[in-house]
Formats: sequence, structure tokens, C-alpha cells
Amino acid sequence: MKKLYKVLVSTLFITTFGFATVTVDGYAYLENQTDHSGITITFERTAPSALTETATTDANGYFTAELETGVYDVTYIKDGYFFALLTNQTFYANTTLSDVTLLEHTTILNVPSVFSTIQSAIDVAWEGDTILVQTGTYIENINYNGKNIVVGSLYLTTQDTSYISSTIIDGNQTGSVVTFSGGEDTTAVLTGFTIQNGSAPHGGGINDVSGLSSPTLTNLTISGNTATIGAWGAGYGGGINMGDGYIENVIITGNTSEYRCAGLSQMRIWLMLR
Repeated sequence: MKKLYKVLVSTLFITTFGFATVTVDGYAYLENQTDHSGITITFERTAPSALTETATTDANGYFTAELETGVYDVTYIKDGYFFALLTNQTFYANTTLSDVTLLEHTTILNVPSVFSTIQSAIDVAWEGDTILVQTGTYIENINYNGKNIVVGSLYLTTQDTSYISSTIIDGNQTGSVVTFSGGEDTTAVLTGFTIQNGSAPHGGGINDVSGLSSPTLTNLTISGNTATIGAWGAGYGGGINMGDGYIENVIITGNTSEYRCAGLSQMRIWLMLR
């Protein structure tokens, strides 16, 4: 009985504290290549404690790793390719991950033909890249995340103003439609969209979270957004809340605020509205 008790305690200790190990394997491929070696797969454990392990693919794209049990984020990286990320992967038994193909880096990222959403393109974009968005309505709340990139509709390549009204980013009343959060400069560009249906305490349409960004906003219609009274007090800037930046050919209309500045707040902006 004592021996059985010891076995049960040991099993409980291993299960609780993550000292058991499992095998995780799979295949990762490089777009348009026959040799898939050299992809680095990084396993970052988020629970029950921090831990990082890596593996590398062979020529066939195969990789394997022995990991302590837990919950992991898995990142696939290779120079010259967009990275891929799997989040909240639970490894408590031997696991074979689904195949992943890394796309070759291009400076123009097409939505939705290659990337299904604007945000998924932003997430993998490199500094200086351009995200080109086809016509349609995109129910999203996008965040530049500090990247100096261009996000534009087909107006960007054609100068056809009809694309402004036919390419819509709709915030679905779940936050600012567009957020600048990392001190982006004037090379962070948003152009050729209708920005609508955002709702946030500050900047229902477009919000500069830090107040340190200075993006370029051109050829936009910003309409039907709301700044609400939030947990941090009165809301302002139903259309735009920014500390600095450059605005040209932007229509700001039909926005509301539960406190002040229904259209535009934080007036340290070079306005060229025409």
C-alpha cells in the first residue's frame, strides 16, 4: 500500500508541475522550395511556467522536439519569409502539429487573396511593407502595433476615388476601428478607406493610444463612429483622437461623442482638409 501511495503522489507531482515530457513533431515548408531545411520552430511555454525550446526542420521540412508538458505558443521563422504563429497549444500528450507553409516575403501583402484579414497581414508585415486591400467590408479593429507600413485600398494604385466608399473597415462597435499604439511616424500611412462603426472611450474611428504617434491619414471618409464614456472618464474624438500627424483629403462626418469633440480631438495636427 505504501508503494502504491508513492506512485500516486509521484504521478500527481509530475502532472501538476509539468515535469513529464511529450514529443511534438510536424512538418513546416517553404513556399516554392524543395529544400525546407533551416526553419526555426520556437516553443514558448506560457503555463504553468515560462520555458523556451527550439527545433529545426530538415530538408523534408520535418521537425521534432521533446517538451515538458504545458501550454505553448509556437513560432516558425526563416529569413526571407513571413513568420507563422500558433498560440495556446496544449501539449499534455504526444502531438503532431498541422503542416505549416511559410510564405516568401513580398513588399506588397494582398488582402484577402493571400491574407484573409487586414490585421493578419499587419501582424506579419515588415517595416516599409504595403498592405493592399481589395474592395469589400472588413469587420475588424486593426492595430498598426508600432509598424511603419502603408495600408491602402486600390485607391493607392489607381487614384480612383470610388474605392474609398467601396472599401470599408467596420469596427462593429467593439473598439476603435484603427489604432496606432507604438509611436508610428508619418511613414505609417492609412489611405483610401471608409472608417465606420467604431466605439471606444477615445477615438472611435482612429485612435493614437500613446499620443506619441504621427501617422499619415489621406483620402478617407470617417463616419458613424462614437467616443463613449469609459472606465477612465469622459470620451472624446468620436472620429479621430490623435496627438500629431498629417491629414489630407479626409471627410470627418456623422461621428458622435458622449463628452466633446465628436469629429476630431487633440488639435496638434497639420490639417490639409480639402
